[in-house]
Amino acid sequence: MDMFEYAEKAFADILADCPANGCQARGIDRVDAGNGVPGGWSSARRLAEGLYGGRAIVNVSQQLLDGWQTPTAEVLCDDPVSTAGHFTVENGAMGLKRSDGTYALAYSRADTGICGNLVTARPASLCAAVTDAARLIPDAVAYLLGNGLHEEQIQWAWSCAPVVLTTFQEKAVQATRQEAVSAHGVCSIWVRGDDRGLEALARGYGACRLRLHSVERARTYGAG
Repeated sequence: MDMFEYAEKAFADILADCPANGCQARGIDRVDAGNGVPGGWSSARRLAEGLYGGRAIVNVSQQLLDGWQTPTAEVLCDDPVSTAGHFTVENGAMGLKRSDGTYALAYSRADTGICGNLVTARPASLCAAVTDAARLIPDAVAYLLGNGLHEEQIQWAWSCAPVVLTTFQEKAVQATRQEAVSAHGVCSIWVRGDDRGLEALARGYGACRLRLHSVERARTYGAG
């Protein structure tokens, strides 16, 4: 099954589980996962897996932050480069777009005339919180590719970030999540090839704690 087929299957699973997963079907290609309905953990996790096109395992787990057990989204990805573009935002939507312009799976805060399978959820929803937490790997990979690493150097990736739920206005929601991810989010990426510059790359990334693991030298950069 290719990425697009997997994404279609993920959407079909979310649709089939309505309303048990807290979602509501709005048609054969529309699911509300956090606008007029609360949404749920299972639909949010399945959406994140679908956006990775089957190239990752997504777990909703927990970690100890400031003495409290906090929900987290953990992602283990075997193909970080291929999945790096799946979370690219275009016209208010992110997802896997086919060559004909339709989406095998898309996520957006509202239905804005997107063609294809669409899951909608407002920024302050559980679905949006899990999806934002699952974005660490594609965001970090895009940073590395934009700063000189080659695609063949990037092997595997793992990330863990807190799932931050808020009821504030949209800008406050995004600011709160960015602060939480920057302070507590971790993204580990295993790389091959020339180790020069890896320490500077890892420590220069401010969106979360980025750790680059050299396969050849068995050394970790930016582990602080």
